[in-house]
Amino acid sequence: GVSAGIPAAGGTVMVGAAYLDAEAADSVDPANKNDELSRWIVSAGYDYPFSKRTDVYAVATYNQDSLDSDTASDNRDPSVFGVMIGLRHRF
Repeated sequence: GVSAGIPAAGGTVMVGAAYLDAEAADSVDPANKNDELSRWIVSAGYDYPFSKRTDVYAVATYNQDSLDSDTASDNRDPSVFGVMIGLRHRF
């Protein structure tokens, strides 16, 4: 994965992307031994400081999976879109 923070308008624009490529472990059921998973994750957000100890942030994330299996009914390509908004205060 890779991410960066870019100063903008008094706050920080946050961007990131990641990729995962995985396959089934040798210890799984033999029927699933050839299963493979790939995943892309892309995120963007903004963090704005109100003071030294308090800030507000918003982040949007999109995940796309691809699951390949020997069992045709198990081949799936689910996706997820998420949004987070928060107010953070450091003590």
